[in-house]
Amino acid sequence: MILPGTVGDAAGVERGLRHFAVAGERQQSTGRTDCFRDLARARGFDVHEHYAPRPLNVTDRHQSLRDAWAPWLRALPKPVGLFCPRTVVAQNVVFAAHLEDIAVPEEIAVLGTGANDLECEMGTPPLSTIDTGSYRRGTEMARLLHRMMQGEPSQRLAVAPRGVVTRRSTDMLAIDNPDLAAALRYIRDHACDGTRINRLLEPIPMSRRSIEMGIKRIFGRTIRDEVVRIKIERAKELLVYSSMILPDIAERCGFAYASHLNRMFKQHVGMTPIAYRRHHSHE
Repeated sequence: MILPGTVGDAAGVERGLRHFAVAGERQQSTGRTDCFRDLARARGFDVHEHYAPRPLNVTDRHQSLRDAWAPWLRALPKPVGLFCPRTVVAQNVVFAAHLEDIAVPEEIAVLGTGANDLECEMGTPPLSTIDTGSYRRGTEMARLLHRMMQGEPSQRLAVAPRGVVTRRSTDMLAIDNPDLAAALRYIRDHACDGTRINRLLEPIPMSRRSIEMGIKRIFGRTIRDEVVRIKIERAKELLVYSSMILPDIAERCGFAYASHLNRMFKQHVGMTPIAYRRHHSHE
């Protein structure tokens, strides 16, 4: 069993989304969808659900996907964050949205589960997914099998995912102020450049106070908090998905020194970068 709720919901909330949905195949509601639904509702959000039959009309895939998904997709409040427990469902949803001229990710941000990088990158747009930690799942299952062969009873395994691999299908900001959305996107694109906040904000045609108030209203953070959060999240990705050494990661994330990254990372994550990498290795 995979527990994707936290990372899936966080990916949407950090983009300002207030509407969420779950899409699956009929008779395929799983613990993944249950986790996502329960966590979103615990945050005070409604969750729209639809479980469509598998497309049977192989001679007219377009019409089959339209019949399965189009009415529900059109009726969803927008913008909406949509979670799919299986990659094939996410791909079908994105395809059906294109057929109906529903923009992905601007109107529907789609998050899938699992799949390899090549399969996700080949989509239009490339598909964001939850990395389910298949290596760790296999390891834990092998350990469980070994214990069972020694006479221990079977038990249910719950394996946490490694995180969200963000691609174009969720690259949106659900903010009703287009100037603020553009400002926040610029901040997120350049937060790791290593420049001071005042200089970072210079190209943005909004006052710092207006940006500060907008970010505080939507996310409950200051500009500095947002910049630090982006740097830390980028450092997490590089620690898990690359073999870069700490000084290089610090430079890539906009920290002047590795010691600065180390201090800020421990302050916000509760462990050092090296401990974080070790914890997530071989998952």
